[in-house]
Amino acid sequence: MPHDRTTNRCRYAGSWYDSDPISLRRLLQNSLAAAARGHGTRFAVDRAVRLAVVPHAGLAYSAAGMAAAFATVDAQSIDRVVILAPSHAARLTPDRLHGERFGEHQTPLGPIAGAPEFWTDDAAVVDFADDAIEREHAVELLLPYVRYLFGDAVRLAVVLVPELTSRRSVGERAGELHSAIERAGGPERTLVLVSSDFTHYGSRFAYAPYGTTAGPELEQRVAADDLALADAIASADAEAVWRIVGKRQTTVCGRYPIAVATDLASRWGYAGDRALYYNSNSADNPSAEFVCYATIVSGPEGLKQ
Repeated sequence: MPHDRTTNRCRYAGSWYDSDPISLRRLLQNSLAAAARGHGTRFAVDRAVRLAVVPHAGLAYSAAGMAAAFATVDAQSIDRVVILAPSHAARLTPDRLHGERFGEHQTPLGPIAGAPEFWTDDAAVVDFADDAIEREHAVELLLPYVRYLFGDAVRLAVVLVPELTSRRSVGERAGELHSAIERAGGPERTLVLVSSDFTHYGSRFAYAPYGTTAGPELEQRVAADDLALADAIASADAEAVWRIVGKRQTTVCGRYPIAVATDLASRWGYAGDRALYYNSNSADNPSAEFVCYATIVSGPEGLKQ
């Protein structure tokens, strides 16, 4: 049962990212400016961008990856944002979508309007998990960028996607989400944000198939796996994505949101490309334990080349 509070409160401001509005705004501005310079003409602001996979680590690590997506989005072309995220803080029922009915979502830059009616006609297909969503860093870390880019011009719905046990379940969940988005106004003016860090590599993540010797060769082997997944997402190949995330060991923590989003992209005729890929060793000293981050953007017309 959802609780009776109407506000999704900040839990990670002041720890995972700066709670001071001036400092936070400066970080967002600087990261978006750097992303725009890095994109050049290939990823100019594009009215066609409607879906993006973005990282969700602390902003010291994820700002570059988030900005690589948000810098491509034309804010004037979006009325609603839907975030698909995994659940780190709560064990949720598999093969079910988990939504919320918050009236607003807090950020240090001001509130984002919620969309409590998003599931009104589909309550039978979604479980409500307000508490889990409020504790979920994979949601909150995206909110400062949403508020900064869109101000109070959009409404936000958040959906947690836990374990999905089959390709059929992926398709069913995508169908349920498709119906909710159609009822809310359709995908044409909706931005779907998929919150996912990619491979978590090393002994502390219980995932080290390529050994524990730090260096470029190790990182390249991990990158090859991640980029195969990123390219399948970009080409909206839902079957290839499921083959990667559903049948082999992986530490991509947003793999099920990715699977659902790719199914949606296939239904909607979206195509895209990788905007950025890097790992936490770019911010830390080289290590055999690192987390990887991929940014993919797509839409009905693909990307400007």
